[in-house]
Amino acid sequence: MLFAKMGMGQTFTLDASSNAYPVVNCDQTTFILTNNTGSTIWYRLYLSSNDIDWTDISLAGSSQRLNAGATFSINVQSDGYYKIHYAGSTTVSLSSSSLPSIQTIIKSSPTIINEVSNLDYAICLNSTPTNLSVTANAGSGTISQYAWYSNINNSNVGGSVAITNINSFTTDFFIPNTSIVGNLYYYPIVSNSFGCSTVGSQSGKITVNELPIVAAITGSGDVCVGSTTLLSNATIGGIWSSTSSSIAGINTSGLVTGLLSGTTSISYKFTDLNSCSTTVNKVVTINALPTVAAISGVNDVCVGSTISLTNSTNGGVWSSTSPSFAGVNSTGLVTGLSSGTSSITYTFTDLNSCSTTVNKVVTINALPTVAAIS
Repeated sequence: MLFAKMGMGQTFTLDASSNAYPVVNCDQTTFILTNNTGSTIWYRLYLSSNDIDWTDISLAGSSQRLNAGATFSINVQSDGYYKIHYAGSTTVSLSSSSLPSIQTIIKSSPTIINEVSNLDYAICLNSTPTNLSVTANAGSGTISQYAWYSNINNSNVGGSVAITNINSFTTDFFIPNTSIVGNLYYYPIVSNSFGCSTVGSQSGKITVNELPIVAAITGSGDVCVGSTTLLSNATIGGIWSSTSSSIAGINTSGLVTGLLSGTTSISYKFTDLNSCSTTVNKVVTINALPTVAAISGVNDVCVGSTISLTNSTNGGVWSSTSPSFAGVNSTGLVTGLSSGTSSITYTFTDLNSCSTTVNKVVTINALPTVAAIS
């Protein structure tokens, strides 16, 4: 004969030398009686609070039959010592053969008061998720831990441990993992200080969507103050912005305008149908305009005569806004051609291709009319 013991959700192996089992069981104890005598037996189950004084608690108060090789399960929900007496006939008493008594102490498993949310929701890769929470009472003892499991299936069985939070609080929180693309469900297992556990319901489906792939920004990374440069991106539908809009602005088509010298990061943000966004950046340098000296020299010249203009900023280019009135060569020599005025300009371009132009208005005087010699 073999008299073995199981707890709810637990299986114990008998230590043949001491008949020892874990004393504490959760919610109930199941005794397994196996008849290995080779013949039919009858048995009675007895209960004692002290392993000395026994009370018959057999089903219907009568001996129970167990055929050779058969196994029978007996569920009990009271603390105490349990013992089987058996015989080869229906007459079974405390003087009949017996198996060693087994003690059991039954503790309550935790009760989950508020399950995790069963609402599905989607989130973007590496974004901050909504925490899951569970509220429970300990049953017996105190709460000892909350183990959270993830599962690719909509089930609270067969998941993988995500994290174990060791605490005695009645409410525990869990942050779902958003570093991996895919669908997962989560559920908690709440344990108390007696080792009794309760499995919570699974959460709703939590979908982690991948981020959109966005092309790099193309175009020049330099612009002069007061000038523009056009940036573009092959991923259509994004939004342009400047992190330092006082230094450079950008419009909806990617046209950058230099406002002040310095640098700014131009961003292009694309959002897909899952509301997931990727932003790419390009640093743009806004170059100051060069400082150019004023044009020096007289501002009158007669038709047919020349004057020489100069500028102390070397390397600039001379030009005339009205070349039919006055021309100017590469050295600043102005020639009066017809009476009127012309603006003579001097443009200097630096190594950043930024230019400054200074002007001087020159009057071209007509020659006097003189009567013929008589």
